[in-house]
Amino acid sequence: MSKPSIFQFSQEQITSLDLKLVTKPRSQMFGRRLYTFSFDEQQYWLKAQIRNTHKDVEQGFLREMDFYQQIAVAGDFSLPFSQMEWGDALFQRYQEHYYPGVLILPHAISTFDPHPEKLSASEIHFHILSVLELLDGLYKRGYLHADLKAEHFVHYAGKNALIDFEQIIPQFEQQSLKLTATPRYMAPELFHGDVKSAQSEIYALGIILLEWLTQQRLSAKTYQEWAVLHCQTLKVELPVQFQVYSEIIKKMLSKKKDHRFVCFEQIKYSLMLENV
Repeated sequence: MSKPSIFQFSQEQITSLDLKLVTKPRSQMFGRRLYTFSFDEQQYWLKAQIRNTHKDVEQGFLREMDFYQQIAVAGDFSLPFSQMEWGDALFQRYQEHYYPGVLILPHAISTFDPHPEKLSASEIHFHILSVLELLDGLYKRGYLHADLKAEHFVHYAGKNALIDFEQIIPQFEQQSLKLTATPRYMAPELFHGDVKSAQSEIYALGIILLEWLTQQRLSAKTYQEWAVLHCQTLKVELPVQFQVYSEIIKKMLSKKKDHRFVCFEQIKYSLMLENV
């Protein structure tokens, strides 16, 4: 894998910019701070974290910061990024105690923003193949993203990339019994206490692709309703023009973990085998 293009800012450059706080209220309660700023006609995001606010949120922030350090020499699945170690100095005017590390990413659009009906067959094929390649690359580096959502796939400078690595898990690391997952994307076995795996990642991607190709969001009001949907009632029904992907997505969304694809590379092979 090639080294991502890492851009650098000086402390003086950042402190002189107009940082706009855009953190959601709930995240702000937990000490998360997300800012936007513009530099040389490019928009950027800056992520920081206040100390001693919420243990799990702080651990997620530190986990993501550590992951970016780990991929500093290889990461075709990530955006170009910059990490700096002067959070307290940057935000001292707010009289809050920050972790020293801050993360800066360029603004990027969602990979799944384009309406599939406005894309050609080859463009849809590229979309699906490119996200598979991202996850396959991450998997081969020994990681599970562990928090796949449509909004965590972005497009920047002609390439797709993954963002938000706060829940990243080394594949063979013993996982905590405390589940951190979004019910919309949870594989059936996760509702029964199983740990995250390549198969649960494949299931989450299957949900993302199903919602994108149908342009319909799955709906449930409670955790129990999500459990019933994923474990019992979910059906894969694609529009006629996308039926070519039906069998692949059905296998990705098999209710039994062992009936799904083994890995992302296997799905890529199936795409070629089916001449999709």
